[in-house]
Amino acid sequence: MSDKDRIAELERLLEEVTRKSERLREEEQRKHEMLLEEDRRKDQKSTLSEYLYNCHFHIYLKLRLPPPGHGLPVPTTPVDGKFYPKRLLPWRTFAHQRELRFNDIRAACAQERSFLSELDTKIIDLWNFERFAIEQPVGKILAPIWDDKELRGRYPFADIRVKSAGEMPGFGEHIIARETRPFGFGIQTSLDGSEHYAFVFDYQHDYVWSVEHLQEALQMETLFEDVNTRVMSKSDTRQGNAQEAWQEYIARILIRVFNFMIIYGVSYGYVAAGKFHVFLYYDPTEPRTLYHHLCAPENVVRDAASEDDWSTHMSNTAVAQLASFCLQSLQSEAAEGPGLEASTQAAKESLAIWGRQGYVSEDSKTETRVHRAYNKPAKDYCTQACLLGLKTGRDLASNCPNVQFHRAVGGNEQHAIDMAEFTRLVNEQLRRNPYDYCELLSPWGMYGSTGVLFKLELAPYGYTFVAKGTTATLLCSLEHETNVYEKLHRLQGDAVPVHLGLVELPGGYILPGGLRAVHMMLMSWGGQMVKEEKSPGLSLEVQRSSEAVRNEGIYHDDVRDANLLWNEELGRVMVIDFDYAKILEPPRHKTVVDLSKKERKRGQKRAVANCPGKAKVLDSHPEAV
Repeated sequence: MSDKDRIAELERLLEEVTRKSERLREEEQRKHEMLLEEDRRKDQKSTLSEYLYNCHFHIYLKLRLPPPGHGLPVPTTPVDGKFYPKRLLPWRTFAHQRELRFNDIRAACAQERSFLSELDTKIIDLWNFERFAIEQPVGKILAPIWDDKELRGRYPFADIRVKSAGEMPGFGEHIIARETRPFGFGIQTSLDGSEHYAFVFDYQHDYVWSVEHLQEALQMETLFEDVNTRVMSKSDTRQGNAQEAWQEYIARILIRVFNFMIIYGVSYGYVAAGKFHVFLYYDPTEPRTLYHHLCAPENVVRDAASEDDWSTHMSNTAVAQLASFCLQSLQSEAAEGPGLEASTQAAKESLAIWGRQGYVSEDSKTETRVHRAYNKPAKDYCTQACLLGLKTGRDLASNCPNVQFHRAVGGNEQHAIDMAEFTRLVNEQLRRNPYDYCELLSPWGMYGSTGVLFKLELAPYGYTFVAKGTTATLLCSLEHETNVYEKLHRLQGDAVPVHLGLVELPGGYILPGGLRAVHMMLMSWGGQMVKEEKSPGLSLEVQRSSEAVRNEGIYHDDVRDANLLWNEELGRVMVIDFDYAKILEPPRHKTVVDLSKKERKRGQKRAVANCPGKAKVLDSHPEAV
């Protein structure tokens, strides 16, 4: 090769390297610009329309599920012995109601750029998909509603949240298996801060069913009766045709949610299964009919939506439909206390039981029962000094807001009744009617692992206080707490509430979910929950009260915000909920300890066996366990 040819070849190679280098540089520049654009989009707030577009096209449609299986489904959802409706009908007013509610969301959001774009396409787990791709965006687009003065008359609430059952402290976990509770709830917050159930929901994360299976089953008005007839005849649907197997599988899923709607006193519920939701509604005056609406946005929005007509279709997205459903659920008040008692009794009289009986009578209008008006405890809480005076036989406390009702005949400074009479009268009042002058405080929020909180008033003496109610199975917990309060008698009305005794309710007070509180521990009202992170100055007060309890020979073992209350009357922190507290025995001579060690351990095992995790007796320090 001549020098000229070699030079030409080198020039060609150099030019090729230069072009390749330029291409690489341009590619890197494009990648860099794309990353910058993605970061910009993440940081840039979007309008409601843009936000729903991102949620639908960048997250919802990115979820990839395995194809439905080819085998027949196994109907494992436990509904034997549960109520089932007679008819399954389309919820024909849902679409109209959805548009009305969504128009309110539009009005509240207007064209404000209020939402950070949702661009996380890495959600592959179905549980996280429901939570982060649908439920959290629902909360974001509903937030402007609560601050809109024009909409306040239509939605007099402070919030509505979608919460899983696992996020609640878990009252009843000792006696109720998790599979017998719904996966979660809609929780409405009233303007006064009280929280109540709005709806229930379940996740169905089985990949075996499809929208087609569901659509076919939902078209059957007599789905539940047809399947129950086969169940009662002991027909094994798994040996039958696929259509019957799918009908039983889907019927059981719907019945499960329907029962939760009844026992939690709500008219609304839904089933979530990734790419689709089934919204449910029933009218308590017509409990034999369950209404349904299938939400399958992928079949509706994906083909119809474009940049030009997006605004007419965005109300059909999963996020928009669930948000509208949440607002619709606020139009119905959950049944609680006597209302829940009445609706549960009506269900028992009107509905058939799955696997045991069919519907034999024609439909009749559920009788509208006339219930006597129940008195709610309307007075302010009595002071610590007042109830401590009642318990110890002291004079009336002039600072109690109800002192005029406590005064004995003749207007002297003595309580009209003593402690023994107080306990007897409260017991008698509750036995006569557990709902009169007795109210469950915030069914969602005022509870612990072993009890729920009530407000009570003893008529006509005006004593107003609280009670911790629990089931028959957990009576041992209240008895243990009573022993702890006796040990803390010197701190009652100061660092801990005043303990006012135990009472029994033979019929029980019905709770959301079907449990009944049949035992109550009466106490003075301690105050509002402490939030240490919001009030750093309270740390010393928390320490002061906790040390006072420990110095009396009690190791609390569960000190946290939920068990610490700020009492305005006393200007100090009160410690409550001694479910897991340990009673510390004073140190004894080593020889005595050795001689009694074996017997003490036997006694401890019996106490723990009778009430797991409660009534533990330790040596002088918890480390001795």
